[in-house]
Amino acid sequence: METEAKTSSRRTAEALAGYVFLAPFLAVLVVFTLWPLLQALWLSLHSYDLFSPAKWVGLDNYVYLLKQADFWISIRNTAFYTFVVVTAQTVVSVVLALIMDQKLRGKTFFRTVFFLPSVTSSVAISLIFMFLFFKNGLLNQLLGATHLDSVLRALGLATPVDWLGDTRTALPTIMIQNIWSTAGFLMIVVLAGLQDIPESLYEAARVDGASALQQFWYITLPSLKPTLFYVITMGLIGCFQVFDQVYVMTVGGPLDSTRTMVFDLYDRFRSLQLGQASAVAYLLLLMSVISWYYILAKAWSSWRTTRPHETRRPTPTRRSSSSASRTPGSNWPAGSSSGRGESSSRRRVRPSCRSTRIRSPGSGRGTSSLSRITPSAAASAS
Repeated sequence: METEAKTSSRRTAEALAGYVFLAPFLAVLVVFTLWPLLQALWLSLHSYDLFSPAKWVGLDNYVYLLKQADFWISIRNTAFYTFVVVTAQTVVSVVLALIMDQKLRGKTFFRTVFFLPSVTSSVAISLIFMFLFFKNGLLNQLLGATHLDSVLRALGLATPVDWLGDTRTALPTIMIQNIWSTAGFLMIVVLAGLQDIPESLYEAARVDGASALQQFWYITLPSLKPTLFYVITMGLIGCFQVFDQVYVMTVGGPLDSTRTMVFDLYDRFRSLQLGQASAVAYLLLLMSVISWYYILAKAWSSWRTTRPHETRRPTPTRRSSSSASRTPGSNWPAGSSSGRGESSSRRRVRPSCRSTRIRSPGSGRGTSSLSRITPSAAASAS
């Protein structure tokens, strides 16, 4: 009993010590995260403008938002922006990581150059892109000098193009800026995942005759599944929260063509519609959770749940000795390139030695027994 009491008191002391160490973090979490979330929920159910007392309105703020055309425009822009940017930045980061993973001269320099935009202020990058995409900016001058502006005219765009003042090009311009500024950081993440894949998987695949495309599809992509999950999740979070590029480059215009949900939230706060702004925040949270659950959790879990080194390779079918030898790479899907030949699936041949009776010269009927190894036995022994 005394031992149990000492053990219980020691565990209690350890638990208290753990909570003491966690107390600063928990205090920050409660004050700056949980309390603002609860306060925003309370505001979304009230009408409040900072000057008059808050008035309970229930779900009226949500109903009002769902009837507003500008709110639906912000949802459409946010969804389109998120789909294009997340897809493009994921593909670009994977391609850059595959290139930087090769044995190239000066790849450390290029890794640094690609990563630099990720540590630069988004406001500074937005200002640079504004000067590039102005109507009289550097991009239009280059297009005019190379006579590529005729392609834009064929697409129905008046040259020089007002990239940030045209409803058809304003949002794509912001997309290009965001893809360019985030692909470098995501490239580093994917590169770390690539370097974690065992080289033995690729060696075994090459021996079995797998082509480069098959190695990428059946080894690289499944092994990068946790890394790509992180990349897509961070991309979704960042795209749903896009604000600074929109505020600096277009201020939501022209004609609300770049109005996103976070900019809509800011606009309502600026006009002191705090209840409606809080309702926008919670609708954005709901939209983010639904997108993450259905796009990532459901779709991702249905795509190759096992990693390559956890997958059992199919056993080759035993063939008779009279049949033709197995085609290299037959364990891989059709279309693989011919490889080196059989590897570990080669049929074992049992070594055999034969003892041959050789008559000694001039010995009459007497014989001497000499062991002679046949060529097949020598090959097996070697």
